[in-house]
Amino acid sequence: MGHQWRFAQVGGVPRIKIDSGEDISHLGELDQKLWTVLSCPVSGLELDEATLRMMDYDGDGKIRVPEVVETADWLCKVLRNADMLLKGEDHVRLGDINRTTVEGKQIYETALHILESLGRPAAGDDAVITIADTADSKKVIETTLRDNAQKAWMDEATAGGFADIGASYEAFVAVRDKVDDFFSRCQLVSFAPESLEKLDVAVDSVEGMEKLPLGRVNGDCKLDMQNINPAWRVRMEALGIKENSLGLAAWNEMKKSFAAYEEWSKRKPDTGGGDETLKQEAEAIGKVDRLLHLYRDFYKLLRNFVTFSDFYDRERKAIFQCGSLYIDQRCCDLCIKVSDMNAHNLFAGYAGMFLIYCACSSKKQNKTMDIVAVLTMGDVQNIRVGKNALFYDNNGNDWDAVVTKIVDNPISIRQAFFTPYRKFADFVDEQVSKIATAKNDKVMDNATSQIATASDKVDTVASEAKNTTAADKEKAKQKAAAFDIAKFCGIFAAIGMALGYIGGFLVKCVTSFTALLWWQMPLAIAGLLLVISGPSMILAWLKLRKRNLSPLLNANGWAINSRVIVNIMFGATLTSFAQFPRLDLEELRRNDPFVKKGIPAWKKVVWCICVLLIIAAAVCGVLIFLGKIKLPL
Repeated sequence: MGHQWRFAQVGGVPRIKIDSGEDISHLGELDQKLWTVLSCPVSGLELDEATLRMMDYDGDGKIRVPEVVETADWLCKVLRNADMLLKGEDHVRLGDINRTTVEGKQIYETALHILESLGRPAAGDDAVITIADTADSKKVIETTLRDNAQKAWMDEATAGGFADIGASYEAFVAVRDKVDDFFSRCQLVSFAPESLEKLDVAVDSVEGMEKLPLGRVNGDCKLDMQNINPAWRVRMEALGIKENSLGLAAWNEMKKSFAAYEEWSKRKPDTGGGDETLKQEAEAIGKVDRLLHLYRDFYKLLRNFVTFSDFYDRERKAIFQCGSLYIDQRCCDLCIKVSDMNAHNLFAGYAGMFLIYCACSSKKQNKTMDIVAVLTMGDVQNIRVGKNALFYDNNGNDWDAVVTKIVDNPISIRQAFFTPYRKFADFVDEQVSKIATAKNDKVMDNATSQIATASDKVDTVASEAKNTTAADKEKAKQKAAAFDIAKFCGIFAAIGMALGYIGGFLVKCVTSFTALLWWQMPLAIAGLLLVISGPSMILAWLKLRKRNLSPLLNANGWAINSRVIVNIMFGATLTSFAQFPRLDLEELRRNDPFVKKGIPAWKKVVWCICVLLIIAAAVCGVLIFLGKIKLPL
């Protein structure tokens, strides 16, 4: 008989429960088909990346099921009780380390040594060691190894005849180009003495002295060490030249010596020298550090790897949730970093959720990142590409956010009910805007063309008017009148036909409506609303039941082995609205100097009652007239 696993319904899907050290010790027996996640990336998560890299044994940047199982087996081997992993603490009590195994004993002794080196002698098994302690010890070891390596390098350099060459080499590099420039000038003067005046020092002011030659140029190719350009004197003295002058031959020999040192320095070891004892000590401290990191973070990883319970527990956040986005008086708690925008473009549509992609930047941290926020409550009318928002990461740092992309999907059934009307209103508004723009452009074009040709027509019209007889004028007037009458008769006929069709349709609707019994009328109105909004609500209900976070995580490199459903009830907890206390709205209106002063509330109530009574009387009159209601005689 294998280990008896327990299950829980998490996010609408049965999942394994990991809530004891016994469960952790038997992870290797759990069928991989029952794991929620098969692999996750090492970077970009809200979990210490150092811990994840300690579990990434093959170094491929992914944490897979076999690596999680291997880590669980190692922890159960070096700890006396695996139940301690459920605490998630950043320190380990020495008494909880299992000293019956070779590796556990080594970790225990190394922990004792670390505490002693930090001046905190262990007081029995109750002593504790923290991640900060191992970090300090690792720093000491690394410094010692580096110092030993530097000493070994210098010993090798001294053995090669380069005593104190380290500091001299730095001074040499600082003046090399300047000395080469001086001797080049001297060689030119030796070849052409007439060039001395142009190549020698010519001082007009104290500014720019560093650009002047190193010393007085001469044909003997010798640098007078007693008469050095003041801007370079200190750096030249660092070379340690004892002679009063430096010749070209001596300078070339010095360059050869430093070239040999430079070649040697390129092949020197990077770290550590050959101190095997220190290397072993560093390796032992690394095991203690690994234990402490995993002791703190391993169970948190399991909650996000095997069960996904952190995501559905509103008191905690999953390791892929990077913060909260504040936009349009709402706070979106389900925000995920975008590691690959191309992959999100492929998979985001399959999530079935309303997604807001934002580009975030922080001047304080000098960083940028892309996130995707899931909106699960409210209306979306004011959310547009380019809208500014504010993002807070899990450390409380604020980031400027700009909406760069929106994936439109239903948010709620209530929003779906009003969606057809909102879309129709947007369509009408768009068409009216197009028609108005077209008409305005046409009017402007006609006006400009008429103004351009008006001056040409004025003279022609004036001359024709002079030559036209009274009979011709009367004939033209009658012709124009006949034409206008025919034209407008056609227009009026078309308008009359259109109004007739519209009126006939309305009459049929009213007649059909009034033909109903009084109790059928509300049902007819409800049916009409259902015909308009029903398909949108049904589609929204189907999509809301299937909202799935897996495609978004898949786009970030996760291998999700199960559905991660965000149903209606759970989705309502992922977005919060601004909450106002109980307010006296009438008092606020009276104190607002810019609000439009309207009719008092009691008068509005009276008017509403009167209007309702008039409507009721009119309806009753129509029903009595049609014989639907018979008055008692």
